[in-house]
Amino acid sequence: NWNLTGSDQYALDAHYGVSQTYDFYFLNYGRNSMDNLGLALTSYVNETMVDNAYWDGSTMHFGVRSVTGIGITSIDITAHELTHGVTQYTNNLLYYLEPGAINESMSDIMGKSVQFWSKPTDVNWVISNDIGWNIRSMSNPKLYYQPNTYHGTYWYTGGMDHGGVHTNSGVGNYMFYLLVNGGSSINDLGHPYTVSGIGLTKADAIIYRTETIYLITTSWYSDWRDACVLAATDLYGAGSNEVLQVENAFYAVGIGTSGMPVCTGMPTAGSLSPASVSVCGSGATTLTLSGYPNTVEGITVQWKSSANGITFTNITGAVFASYTTPVLLSSRY
Repeated sequence: NWNLTGSDQYALDAHYGVSQTYDFYFLNYGRNSMDNLGLALTSYVNETMVDNAYWDGSTMHFGVRSVTGIGITSIDITAHELTHGVTQYTNNLLYYLEPGAINESMSDIMGKSVQFWSKPTDVNWVISNDIGWNIRSMSNPKLYYQPNTYHGTYWYTGGMDHGGVHTNSGVGNYMFYLLVNGGSSINDLGHPYTVSGIGLTKADAIIYRTETIYLITTSWYSDWRDACVLAATDLYGAGSNEVLQVENAFYAVGIGTSGMPVCTGMPTAGSLSPASVSVCGSGATTLTLSGYPNTVEGITVQWKSSANGITFTNITGAVFASYTTPVLLSSRY
């Protein structure tokens, strides 16, 4: 029944959101409620508190918007709060500093994942978009004064909000967005990156495995990166594209190294000019690659140019003209 009004509608929305979140965890991962033992899920709705919803350690609470009086019960928020319970019963991340930021990011990630799973036509990366209250953006954290790079712009170092758990969660949120959808840019550390998205289902599986297997109470962002690499390896194999893209997604937000192959020296065939340009460098004025003969057919050449958007992938034995830097050239043997 979607024709209720006022407080009855918000109660129904909360119940629907919680039931869909239970189904998401059970049908996808066989998880039976927060504790995996069938714990009853209790929600308090239409509370007099304004502009807030929270998990208190045993139950969920949903208040109302101060401006509109609308219940804060959108599906991504209900899934967010329930996921705090899952976190409590799995790794029990501290709600402070980076462990707290990961805790918040985990809830945002699963909040949106439940929304997209339950309502596949409602793909919007802004948290609480369904009630018109845009509080965080996973696709563009800076839009709401969150960092998208570790220790980058808007990274919070003060003592408010348990050390900035809601602010610094933007780093994990953007990592997940890139892991799902892919993207290329230059982060706040000046590092160019490229991520090829692996889709929501695989990204969710990796994140859930870190939640239940690898993260511990005191895990920081670097630990989460390592946990995601291990989880992707478990699920999809060492050296898989999924592992590569996890590494790339974390590199994009300033954590760890890129999953791109390490390139050293100059190609041994063909010609590269000017000779002073190093492979994988980014400071040259012009980079020219030409005349790969058949004898080096096994080499895969990839060009990336953030200046003019030129991208050639998996081109072998090709002849290139000159392109203006910044350029990334990588070779796989």
